Amino acid sequence: MRKLITQVSSRINQITLGNLTDSKSNEIITPLNFLIPYAAASEDFEIILKREKLLSEKQPIEMNGFNSHLNMKKAIKIGGEIGQIDSFYTDFTIRHPILLSYPSEVIWLGIQKGVDRFKDSFDWVAKRSDLGIDLGVYKAYSDAYKVIIERNIETYGFWKEITDRDKEVQTARVLLESTLNMAILTRSAFLSGLTPLITKHSTTVSVLSQRINMAYGAMINDYEDVGEKCPKYLYTINIDSSIIPKNNFTDELKDIANRAKASLEMNQFDGIFVSIRGLKYISSSEGRIQTLKKFCEKLCEICQDEKLPIWFSRTGLISMALFELGASYGSFQLNNHIDDIYLQGFKPKGPIDPKIKYGTVLDPDTYRFLTPDEVLRSPHGLTKLEGVPNLPNEFDLASDVKYRKNFSRPYNMAAMCYLNKKWLKNVKEGDTNPGSEYLSRFTEPNYYSTWGIH
Repeated sequence: MRKLITQVSSRINQITLGNLTDSKSNEIITPLNFLIPYAAASEDFEIILKREKLLSEKQPIEMNGFNSHLNMKKAIKIGGEIGQIDSFYTDFTIRHPILLSYPSEVIWLGIQKGVDRFKDSFDWVAKRSDLGIDLGVYKAYSDAYKVIIERNIETYGFWKEITDRDKEVQTARVLLESTLNMAILTRSAFLSGLTPLITKHSTTVSVLSQRINMAYGAMINDYEDVGEKCPKYLYTINIDSSIIPKNNFTDELKDIANRAKASLEMNQFDGIFVSIRGLKYISSSEGRIQTLKKFCEKLCEICQDEKLPIWFSRTGLISMALFELGASYGSFQLNNHIDDIYLQGFKPKGPIDPKIKYGTVLDPDTYRFLTPDEVLRSPHGLTKLEGVPNLPNEFDLASDVKYRKNFSRPYNMAAMCYLNKKWLKNVKEGDTNPGSEYLSRFTEPNYYSTWGIH
């Protein structure tokens, strides 16, 4: 049953200001229009936990479900260091609701690191939860999932095989239950499901995606019937850039939106979650952006009609333009990427470009992403932001890990929070598209400026 409702305080064109509340108690869970830090790996999660003061009150966090078992180990370690091993993480989740999500490229691409994280996270949950299988055989399940993924790269064979097997050994059911139990174990307030990536190879997979979402809704109802406290489940849509053409809101895109609308009307879901794989490729073409905007506007309209939130995952700075279409939340990676979490491995010849290891820094008031050399050449440092230095010190420059942990990623987190507050201030003053205006000023990378006002 539905547990959330958006309480709207004001509308400015398509922008919706207000709060996400509990539908029964009217308790505010989190304000709308938040840019959300995304914890792709435990290094990110460590930074978020240690730099909590950069976050606003009730600001949510999105967490990579395949890495959440390692995040839990990191939280326990940090809690132990400050003498709060039992309460540290629990208290954090009360102050900042967690959204658990699963990056779609893991099953689609079968990249080794992602598949290994998939297997390890399943094993971690299976040892701590009742998945309806004998504890002695859980490794047989995770081994089977790994093999099926690896022999079905860039096809829908994985989903076909596990659903065919369900008649005998409940392979699909056990997998979905493991993701729900991971959300319960990590005290996640919200859950996005493990669903297929919808690509041009088979747009009819939207039917399967809807079926899996419905299975999640039914499963959560079953859990709650026996007294289990479950996260709010978001109807999950994972789309690939290949289904976004230029200036054509296709029948396939309309079908995906219509299925989401029909599903939300069944009162089982607490909003929509959207992941857009290959966003930077779409964003290099104004025609494709127009199609994606039309699709996103339709989904936002559906959620507004149902008084439910819509979350966009890993959309980074583009989230501000999506807010202006009616989006509720958008997450950003701490390394400024809008790519896959698990990228194809490579071994370049010669020295590795330092910006790959050290990462870039977003200077919010100059509309630039800077490498370490460019940061050091800034005569007065970067934009001064509350809670972080605007230049690295000698200790930070000693290694790429220290630079990321102590300077670049905390600064990026502070920069996004600064831009979020600035966007809200501008909107409340009557500006209807401050995010698009901001993006229009970027020259590099050019896939941001194409979302801007021209």
